[in-house]
Amino acid sequence: MKIITADQVRANLKLEDLIEPMRNAFKSFSRGDASDAIGFLRPNGGEVHIKSGFMAGSKVFAVKVSAGFQDNIARGLP
Repeated sequence: MKIITADQVRANLKLEDLIEPMRNAFKSFSRGDASDAIGFLRPNGGEVHIKSGFMAGSKVFAVKVSAGFQDNIARGLP
């Protein structure tokens, strides 16, 4: 597994580099050659979003996990 930070993405990728790959990904998804999955959890007053995607014939897939616990500040937590 390779983890890529937001700073690494910003330093190495320009918005214009994404246009054609995104166009191809949307076309692939429309043809049924790509899949996505979204999960949503609510643990202990928080929210966790889990998103993934894969295109047929690809050697890679992507997973994104994002969590937020808005009540933590009021509870004295980071």
